[in-house]
Amino acid sequence: MEPDGHPELPLFVTSTDARTPKVAQARSNPRVEVAWWMEGTRDQFRISGFVHIVPAPAKSKDGSTPIPAEATTLKSLEESGFDFEAKRKETFDAMSTVMRATWCVPVAPGTRIESYEEQKAWPSEVPLERDAKTDEERMNIEVSFSNFALMLVEPVQVDWVSLGVLPYSRVSFTRDGGNWIEQQLVP
Repeated sequence: MEPDGHPELPLFVTSTDARTPKVAQARSNPRVEVAWWMEGTRDQFRISGFVHIVPAPAKSKDGSTPIPAEATTLKSLEESGFDFEAKRKETFDAMSTVMRATWCVPVAPGTRIESYEEQKAWPSEVPLERDAKTDEERMNIEVSFSNFALMLVEPVQVDWVSLGVLPYSRVSFTRDGGNWIEQQLVP
């Protein structure tokens, strides 16, 4: 997503479980780096920037993670009164029933379990509110949504290595205000 009329200031919209350690880590250091490899095209992307995590209002005594002054896009949205909670709800509702069930697990991600067998008792699907038919489904929606946190990443640098072409290429994009500076690098 991006602020209206500013495609040069993108945000990556993703999610996490509010019970994971990364929420506390982001609270103390909002700088992040996302890296992934795309096997089909043989491209590697490393995206550096800032993260803003928006948990359920009742889930975090500290609320959302702070937005640093250098996070131009996030600061702009905050100052314009952007409804981060509405975006959290919209993103949650866009998830599949199976994905929504991942936030309904009774323990925090990374918690030790005795065996995978205990997962069989956990919900495997969580419907949208409008599709809930039982009290149990409504409770699962409430639990799942309370553990769901919106995670917004504001990129300030992108390092793109392409190994699917010969010769290989590597390009760095660095944001300078509202402009992106492109620089070719040795792969």
